[in-house]
Amino acid sequence: MREWICAGALLILAGCGAGDSDPKTDSGSSGIIDEWILEDYKDNSLIIGSDKADPTYNKFKDDISRVNREKNEAAVLVAKKCKHVVSVLFIRRESSADNLKFMVDCENRERYEVTSSDLVKNGSVRSNSDKSIGRTDAIRKCKDLVNAQNRSGVSLNFHELSDSSYHKAQNGNVRLVLGFEEMSQSGAKRNWRAACTFDPDWKSDLIINSI
Repeated sequence: MREWICAGALLILAGCGAGDSDPKTDSGSSGIIDEWILEDYKDNSLIIGSDKADPTYNKFKDDISRVNREKNEAAVLVAKKCKHVVSVLFIRRESSADNLKFMVDCENRERYEVTSSDLVKNGSVRSNSDKSIGRTDAIRKCKDLVNAQNRSGVSLNFHELSDSSYHKAQNGNVRLVLGFEEMSQSGAKRNWRAACTFDPDWKSDLIINSI
């Protein structure tokens, strides 16, 4: 029996919850920003890291004030799009010296990823949900992922209508389940189901199970 190679792990499809702090409206924004968000991080390990084995440890030790300032600017920018900003996290591992990155969550579970470049432009930002892959593209890319694993070159029949489901989370992650049939050269048939997950940047992972 041929084994399918499963690549990667499933993405987490849940967003962060709402905060409990007393909210306030920041000048220049139209939504509400929880007060604690506009304060400096009380724990600098959120900026410089705590694991010395992490390659990004201490990378931003000289940028603490800048990170705190841009964190607040990211909150204000997103507050123009959502009613209530409840969390802003510095994404150290996806940041560079020239371009910091922040994950901003709204009370309705919408998530935004804001960079220093976005702040310089001071324009409109799109939520992860708005940037996420649509059903048609997800099916096409999922089929490509499955075909890439079909090293024996057997015939595959995808069940796009009868056995597929598409789910988009509020944080922009997408999970597509797609059934397909494999027919060997001898004519034997076997059914499989692929679970393809995509982050808001359309980066993907694949898991295939027999059914």
